[in-house]
Amino acid sequence: MGARQKGKTWKRLLSFAVVGTVASSLVVSSPAYPLSAAGANSVQNPGFEAGNLTGWADFSGANVVTAFDQVRSGSYAVRTTGLMEQTIGGLSPNTTYMLTGWAKGSSINVDGRIGVKDYGGNELQKEIRSVSYTNAVLVFTTGPSDTSAKIFLWNANGVGELYGDDFTLEQVTNYAVNGGFESGSAAPWSAGASIVSSGQRTGAKAVSTSNSAELTITGLSPNTMYSLIGYAKAGSAGVTARIGVKNYGGSENNLPVTSTGWTQVSIPFLTGGSNTSATIYLWNPAGSGTVFGDDFFVTRVKTDYNTPNQDISFTSSDSVLNDNFAWAKSQAKSYMTSGLGNNFASYWNGYTFRSALYSRDFAHASLGAHLLGMDAENYQTLQKFAASANASRKWYPLWALNFSDVVPYYTDYNSDTSFVREIPAVFELTEKGYKQYLWTGNTDYINDPALVTYYEKSVNDFIALHDANGNGIADEGGTGDIFKGTATYNENPSAHLKEAGDAIGSQYQALLAYSQIQSARGDSAGSGVTAGKASSLKSLFNSTWVNTSSNRFIRGWYDSTKYDNFGKENSWFMPMKLITNPGSTNNNYLDYIDNQVKGLAPFNIEAYTYLPETFFPYQQNDRGVYWLKYIGNSRSTYPEVGFTVVGHTVEGLMGVVPDAPNHKVETLSHLPESVTWGEVNHVAVGNHDLKVKHEGVGRTTLTHNYGSQPLQWEASFPGTHSQLFVNDVAQPASTKVVNGVAVSSVTVSVPVGSSVVVRANIAANLIKNAGFEAGTADWTFTAGTGIATNLPHSGSKLAYLDAGTAKQISQSFMIPEGGTYTLKAWVAAGGSGGVLGVKVNGSAAGSIAIPNVTAYNERSITGIVLNAGDSVQVYVTGPTSQWINVDDFSFMKQ
Repeated sequence: MGARQKGKTWKRLLSFAVVGTVASSLVVSSPAYPLSAAGANSVQNPGFEAGNLTGWADFSGANVVTAFDQVRSGSYAVRTTGLMEQTIGGLSPNTTYMLTGWAKGSSINVDGRIGVKDYGGNELQKEIRSVSYTNAVLVFTTGPSDTSAKIFLWNANGVGELYGDDFTLEQVTNYAVNGGFESGSAAPWSAGASIVSSGQRTGAKAVSTSNSAELTITGLSPNTMYSLIGYAKAGSAGVTARIGVKNYGGSENNLPVTSTGWTQVSIPFLTGGSNTSATIYLWNPAGSGTVFGDDFFVTRVKTDYNTPNQDISFTSSDSVLNDNFAWAKSQAKSYMTSGLGNNFASYWNGYTFRSALYSRDFAHASLGAHLLGMDAENYQTLQKFAASANASRKWYPLWALNFSDVVPYYTDYNSDTSFVREIPAVFELTEKGYKQYLWTGNTDYINDPALVTYYEKSVNDFIALHDANGNGIADEGGTGDIFKGTATYNENPSAHLKEAGDAIGSQYQALLAYSQIQSARGDSAGSGVTAGKASSLKSLFNSTWVNTSSNRFIRGWYDSTKYDNFGKENSWFMPMKLITNPGSTNNNYLDYIDNQVKGLAPFNIEAYTYLPETFFPYQQNDRGVYWLKYIGNSRSTYPEVGFTVVGHTVEGLMGVVPDAPNHKVETLSHLPESVTWGEVNHVAVGNHDLKVKHEGVGRTTLTHNYGSQPLQWEASFPGTHSQLFVNDVAQPASTKVVNGVAVSSVTVSVPVGSSVVVRANIAANLIKNAGFEAGTADWTFTAGTGIATNLPHSGSKLAYLDAGTAKQISQSFMIPEGGTYTLKAWVAAGGSGGVLGVKVNGSAAGSIAIPNVTAYNERSITGIVLNAGDSVQVYVTGPTSQWINVDDFSFMKQ
């Protein structure tokens, strides 16, 4: 793209046309893209919302379409088997513009192109081979006398059908002043830079240095993402050039260029909270020889492109959950880095002051990323990490990568024997690769040779190379030095470990995942062998990693020394990864984890992001929601937080379990009693688009918005039920035990465009406004009581009683159906003397003391026998000298 046209000395800057090879097909990333200075879209009828082809020249019988799966946003899109163009006038000479557009094919064999030509430079185009809408971004500079350009959508091989939507053409601003050195002077670049007039990439000039050339970029905004793109080359073999950025409020980052031909470098960076400038540079670190630079470009990154029709949403009876989900979705989307220069498809998942991707963070963020439409980003990032594992690194993947290639991020890498590495990440990449297959149905996750090699090495060669005592459990040296390798994600443990709970738990899940991958690939014998290894590992764990005296699991070992105290990740990963056997020890350990975390001073938010998925699988829904709200309420800018809030809401709270390859899905509500209903819309399971609504844990509605065929829905509910009601028609139910909890289910077929309701005979909570989210509604408060927001058990509100025996909160209601009932409430108190009680028809029917415990604890009164029509009053009375907080009541039939 760098050749000058005859007789012209203007610059064409760059194309953001980044294409990554995926298996045997080409998949183009969905990028974030530069912000237009002018902000005006010059494309006429850009989304075909006129309902016709107005503004476009059609050469192949294109037509406007309206089908759900064919339109990206709005009501219309276009379909073509050939070429269509639009000439855009009114442009300015020597001005840089950005073209964006979205396209997809009817099959992976469609060779789609979005491009621009006739603007005074060489034709630019971006290839799109994808069956989901994928963005193309092309940046070009008009010639010195050119005032128009022609954009096009082209089905280049005429195979199948190509769909297009949401085109924009906007002027963009380059913050790198004199980025192409066409002024003939290096200024305002620093001294040490020399201007050359031969060998340039484009235009008439370039810069050379034997030391460094720097430019201070001003006029930036704090807390804003920008992209640096530049070109460099070495003057001779053996010389290394580096392009980098610093002084922006984050860690300095630079990337090497060793080629003697022009090579593009791209680095995204996020300015600090008060930073309005940055320094970009071309550097010759050796100080000998010469390096060259040209076409530097710094632009603000925009992520608020048109919202697709299938944009995921969540609503519920709990305003805190709703607000947190909306915030998390917006936050996570803002971290897209795809398409910036030569970046592969990716999103920021680690520290935003480092321009790097992290294997641990990616593994945990990948579910949320899928739900937000970042499938290309997930796939290409997993490919890059998988490719970074090799024999010289003993099959560890790199801990951190730059965005543009499989290049180690320098902060975390010295050499192949000295780089940050932690055992759980090795196994989590394999586990998450299989889970992405279940969510997307993309068979490349189980067939791509590089991924399959990584999966196989992770559960075989890696374990063999890291098993010093020969017990089949991956271990490390126990030095605690992350550059030598550690067994745990906890980088600040109270004791160094050779074997750790988070490592063995992750190893177990990786073995299960690889067994399923082998099965899906037709290797039933190999699948059985791997499944046997997983079963043996779990048996070994539950026989040797339990301290019977403390009734706790052992979180790690250093030779024969065992540790069963609290270790954060290496404690909660064990039940989270389901390697622990359900039962009293596991239940006790979950209590232990919850109490320990709540008793500690706040620590790094990343660690907290695993807690919801520690409790939801065991139907400990109150705890799951507590920690889901905790991480959402943090409003942390650490990228993993936003992604995991989205993922935990769908997989954890709403209990959506995908099986896209078989066009199946399972649901199991994890709503606590304080959340009466929840609904998530536009959940992508393969090519199916779903809406799931839970009302409590006893009624679920699934709407099949779109799909290629009917969806098989396994509607599950807690408890043992002989029958479930499908659209109010009783059907026999099957019962299974999931993580120690009985679950009943029925499988129904849901046609495309239809809704099905399945319910169980599960009693409703008779207490209204049970969590006080509606303030004082439905309750009676005496003087000295009221509503507070400072320390709720869940949601955003609680009720309190000040000191005094006359203080009382109560609610009265009628019993609709005779039977035995239970009253429950979560309480906390600064002293003794408080009482939780129930009256029936004016007479005392049961009471229980509220203990002097300042942390919330659940109190219950069971065995309350009632008749239909009985009048019931539940109440709390206060102690004489201290406060009481109450929240989340329930009164339900047993």
